[in-house]
Amino acid sequence: MIDGDRVVLGSLNWNEQAATVNREVVVVLHGTAVADYFGRVFERDWDGGKPSVPLGIVAAVVGALVIAGLAARRVRFAS
Repeated sequence: MIDGDRVVLGSLNWNEQAATVNREVVVVLHGTAVADYFGRVFERDWDGGKPSVPLGIVAAVVGALVIAGLAARRVRFAS
């Protein structure tokens, strides 16, 4: 993030070879919403990248496991 309004995003290695010889991809994104988002992402990564899982995904996985458990109880195999 440059100044709270611009974000440089890409794969550029910040050296002379990369900037003049290699094929590198860099874009500059403008806007405070973009800068705020990438600022939060950077801070999270810098702090150790503690992942967060949305509550809806956790609920869906738990629900699927409960349904699978109930279905498994009803399945009987003949011997």
